Amino acid sequence: MTQNTSWQNVIKALINLYQLDSLRPRTIEKMPMDDLGQAIRPAGYFNQKAKKIKAFTAFYLQLNGKVPTRDQLLNVWGIGPETADSILLYAYKVASFVIDAYTRRIFVNIGLIQDHLKYHDIKKQFENNLKKDIFIYQEYHALMVTHAKAYYSKKDLYAKDPLLTSAKVNLIK
Repeated sequence: MTQNTSWQNVIKALINLYQLDSLRPRTIEKMPMDDLGQAIRPAGYFNQKAKKIKAFTAFYLQLNGKVPTRDQLLNVWGIGPETADSILLYAYKVASFVIDAYTRRIFVNIGLIQDHLKYHDIKKQFENNLKKDIFIYQEYHALMVTHAKAYYSKKDLYAKDPLLTSAKVNLIK
């Protein structure tokens, strides 16, 4: 639900679901698609997001408590690499590094990666160079989000980023 929206709008959508007593998978499974869409309307793209939430809910219920693999998650309609890695890292506590737009933006700007690199190439570089640890992956990701919110916007040239004063290294080509 967080794609292409602000956290404030996600919170509004979650409050709507809470008020409908619809935060549990079985409740979402039984909820009419139109009702789900209206509940999450503040998050934007509510019709598509409702379908994706329904698809994930069906998948989740079929797992019957088992931890999914990344490939299984990627086979669920509406789940891409970033979402799969986020679900694994935060919901299932599996060490799977998340590459988001913030991380990409920061590391391209400071010259550590090139903009043309694919998601899996960047993910591989991080996972090869960081200790495989859930807390480290979560903390690193959170720090990138915090840093990007402080120093980056899509309209900015990112010139105020204090990381730019650090030595530039061509780590990934």
